[in-house]
Amino acid sequence: MLRKTWLVVAWATIYVAASGWFFLFPLGGGSSNTNNLQAMQKRGDWSGMLEEANIQLGRYEKNADWLNVKGYALMKLNRCDEAIPVLKASIDSKRTNTGPWGNLADCYKQQKRFADMVGAVEELTKLRPDLAQAWYALGEAHYLSGDTQKVAKVYNEVYSRNTALAALYKQNFMPATEGRTETLASTPTAQKAATAPSINEIQARLAADPTSSKDWTALGTAYASAGEIAEAERALKEAVRVNPKDAAALYNLGKLYQGKGERDKAREVYQQLNAADPDLAATFFREYILP
Repeated sequence: MLRKTWLVVAWATIYVAASGWFFLFPLGGGSSNTNNLQAMQKRGDWSGMLEEANIQLGRYEKNADWLNVKGYALMKLNRCDEAIPVLKASIDSKRTNTGPWGNLADCYKQQKRFADMVGAVEELTKLRPDLAQAWYALGEAHYLSGDTQKVAKVYNEVYSRNTALAALYKQNFMPATEGRTETLASTPTAQKAATAPSINEIQARLAADPTSSKDWTALGTAYASAGEIAEAERALKEAVRVNPKDAAALYNLGKLYQGKGERDKAREVYQQLNAADPDLAATFFREYILP
């Protein structure tokens, strides 16, 4: 019987320092397979990962987990036309695996097949309704589809599971809905998102309470939106100084460093974020460290 070792790469249901979202696969061959794939992932050797998956599938034909690895490698090589049938074969072999559903959703996203992306992520929420990240991904899929009513509805699911991730969700998907054909004016969450406080308003709040990491974070994101990157960095660093475990502040500071090309600083912030909020760190890793 195959001995199984666990590796988290891109879509994870268990979060560790190098985790992402929902890409969990048990592999035969012991720790050597895990170590090899981890090394390939770190250096972006997707061709090597694909070759290894093909070798293992020659030994363990139709193995759901190795099919998932193959599909993931093909996706990272921008070969989603080939990846999709492989991921579907993995699902057919083991429908309860979250990994191939997540990778399938990512392929549909690459191909701008947003309705299909919604369907794949909905399967994730059925398999793991407890995961805030699955709901976050569903909201992203609805956002990309232009379904702003469902974006607002899914926000509540994210918020009930992880408030820091919900803050990021609102920042990424809800303010931008203002002015679309379908509006969110009838929803309290949309009204709040559409009336984001100005820099002056946030500064006034900080004058009254300079220890509010939430307001320092809001100030940093407001400056970033205005293109004032130096001021944004200063405000976000102050938020982290006030509260080293403020996950939203850490996320946005790491995002800012990544945008400036300061990858070493982004990775340092990622380690802090992983200690403060592994779920949000997994999202950060997938979006800013893994690519």
